[in-house]
Order: sequence, then C-alpha cells, then structure tokens
Amino acid sequence: MSDTIFASKLRRNILITFITFIGIGFIFQLIKMQIIENAEYTLRSDSNSIKKNPQQAPRGIFFDRNLDVLVSNKPTYTLQITPALYDTNYNQKLESVLNEDRGAINNIFIKSRIYSKYLPRIIKRDLNFGEVVWFEENNEDLKGTNIIVQMQRDYSYGVMGSHIFGYLREINSAQLSKYEDIYDLGDFIGITGIEKTYENILRGNKGYEFVLVDSKRKTIGRYLEGLNDIPPIKGKDLILTLDKQAQEVAEREFQGLSGSLVAIEPSTGEILAYVSAPEYDLNSFASVTSTDVINKISRDPLKPLFDRAANSIYPPG
Repeated sequence: MSDTIFASKLRRNILITFITFIGIGFIFQLIKMQIIENAEYTLRSDSNSIKKNPQQAPRGIFFDRNLDVLVSNKPTYTLQITPALYDTNYNQKLESVLNEDRGAINNIFIKSRIYSKYLPRIIKRDLNFGEVVWFEENNEDLKGTNIIVQMQRDYSYGVMGSHIFGYLREINSAQLSKYEDIYDLGDFIGITGIEKTYENILRGNKGYEFVLVDSKRKTIGRYLEGLNDIPPIKGKDLILTLDKQAQEVAEREFQGLSGSLVAIEPSTGEILAYVSAPEYDLNSFASVTSTDVINKISRDPLKPLFDRAANSIYPPG
C-alpha cells in the first residue's frame, strides 16, 4: 500500500516539476520577446512601414566676377511612376495627356528593368500647369504615379555659355553602378564643361524624408512628424572670372558666325569671356533631351557641339 502511495506522489511531483519548467520557459520567452527583443521587432516593423524618399539638393549657382548670376536653378514638376504599383492599362491615356509618343512609358520601363520595381521611374520632367492639374484631379485612379518638385537648371540670365558651362544629363546605368552610394535612378550629372569638372562640389548632399506607408506602399503621413528627416545641403556656388557684360557682347558679336573668342586679363590670365560659335541652347538639356533635339544638334553641319575655342587652332589676333 505504502509503495503505491509513494509511486503516486512521485508521479505527481514529476508532473508538477515538468509543468513548472514549461511555465518558466513560457514566461522567459514572453519576457524575451516583450523586453529584450522589443527593439528588434520594432525596427523590423518600422522597416516595413517607413519609406525613405530622397530629397534633391539644389546645385551650386554660377556667378561672374562681379557676383552677377550666370546660371541658377528653378523649381519644376516631375512625374514619377513606381512600376510595382502602377497599372499599365493607363499608359495610352497618360501618353496622350503628356503629349508623348505611344509606347514611351513602356520604353522607360524596359530601359530600367534591371532596377527594383519599387524604385520610381522618371517619366517626364518640367510638366506644365495643365498636366499637373490633370494628375491632381485623377490621382485616386492613377495608383503608383506621383508628382514631385525638383530643381532644374535656369539659363535665363542673358548669356548662353554652352561650351564653358556645359550641360547635365540623366545618369546612365554604368555611372549609377559606379556611384550608387551618391546618386539615385533619375538623378542628373555633369557631362561637359564646368558642370562636369566641378560635379563633386556642385551637386551638394541629398536629403531624405521619412514617410509612413500602408501595405500597398501608399504614403499615409510623415514619420515622427519629420523629426528624423535629413534636409538636403545645397551644392557650393562658383564665382567665375567671367565678366557677364563682356560675355554678352562677345556672344552678340558672334551670332550667325562660326569661330571662337577668348578674352583674357593679361596681368592675371583670368578668362573674361569665352565663346565658341555657333553655340547650342542649354535649355534643351535642362530636362530630358528628346532624340529629335539630339539628332538635330549632332547632325548640324556647323557642329555646334564642337568647342572651337579649346580644340581649334587659330592665329592670335
């Protein structure tokens, strides 16, 4: 009888011990999840609901020797489309509104197919007021589209200076692979002239805006009221040795001619005016340059892209 009671007590104690250990394990795991690993789970949750939007930094401004503006920036509206969220059945309608050739949007998607579908593609820059209004009115139906404000080069200060200032162009895949820590898809980079030579200091530092997004990646508000946002830092300005008035006179005198002029201050060697004629309109390169414009300039028998002041041989005088 006593053996039976002893065995029964032993089984009960073992069972109680087993249940106690399981309970302690559950309690420890709960503490671990709620306290120890809380920060990690919060971070994972945030990464799924927070989107980092790059903010373009304004490029540095060009001044002449007297601090008169030669090249500046102006705000423009740009249309972005995120392929993963966009319905391509709207392509034809959008191309009609934007006055683009049929298939233009699909061509952009094809050219950028090596990148994530969640990265926005630049579809058109420098939208006019009517286009912006249309997109705002139809925003609910156009999932994956977004109108953003970007800074664009402003050449409205009375001088052309195409060969000395140079032009910008949207970064290509090879450059993006090389400088992926600096540039994003759709960014512009200096290709010729001063824009290329001083690209590193002209471009500035990009900022970032953190926003909350829902499960469909639609923005639903700012994250922490913008406390973690990183403001962009404008590129450094350049004060050139050019004299704006001298440059204007030189360009005016060479209109309709082919040749070049370099005016130099003898005592210092500073360049006061620099002209290679014929020139090309830098406004054609301020946004996305159409194939027609590029073909027209490159096929021009007077070769406006050729810098005669730097690459031709002329007798002094």
